[in-house]
Amino acid sequence: MKKRSKRFQTLQNLIFKKEYSISEGLTLLKNFKPINFIESFEIHFSFFYTLKKKILQIRDNIILPYGTGKSLKLLVLTEPSNFKELDNLNIDFLGSDELIPDILENKFFFDILITNSSFMPKLTKLGKFLGPKGLMPSIKGGTISDDLKKTVIDFKKGKFEYKTDKNGNLHLIFGKKNYSLLELQENLLAIFNSIQKNKPLNVKEKYIKSIKICTTMSPSISISLLDFYKYI
Repeated sequence: MKKRSKRFQTLQNLIFKKEYSISEGLTLLKNFKPINFIESFEIHFSFFYTLKKKILQIRDNIILPYGTGKSLKLLVLTEPSNFKELDNLNIDFLGSDELIPDILENKFFFDILITNSSFMPKLTKLGKFLGPKGLMPSIKGGTISDDLKKTVIDFKKGKFEYKTDKNGNLHLIFGKKNYSLLELQENLLAIFNSIQKNKPLNVKEKYIKSIKICTTMSPSISISLLDFYKYI
């Protein structure tokens, strides 16, 4: 068993209820003794349907009302004729064919690669390199778009793709410890509503098993599902 720090054990002793309301859970996490960096707030969904039973794939793109608090580096690859409309968007890296060799040689770091459909064939050689890293553009991920300006603006606002993992669970960041309780709650509810909206059509009964929240370095707290449903 993994040995927990004294701080972790101390925080664990402060969790005395089996389930908390959204407000109670967020307040408790906010009041946990801080450490030497600003922790992220995480939410973890467990579902009744896993790959051992039925395939449960929940996948969507979302922009949280107050973002995740993470600063991501954007790379846009497109034809030079599109550069002018993107010039004032403060894109970290904007280029065309000339950047492809640099990508293959790991000459710079980026979190998201955005392109348009007509440029996508030029990126096929990057598939084996970017695919395993989850950086290859895709339509489902919202990173292949013919409205590059809107797409860049959306990702600048904090748009991200989420999807269940191989075990049918979902793990997301929904803010930082320096967010207000209202900001954290609204982000949390936006995620829950998105998951409800994307409930698989073949799933008729209740499918969310549990919801837990935590910060980067804290134990998790179970949140009452009934409390979430009050806001729908």
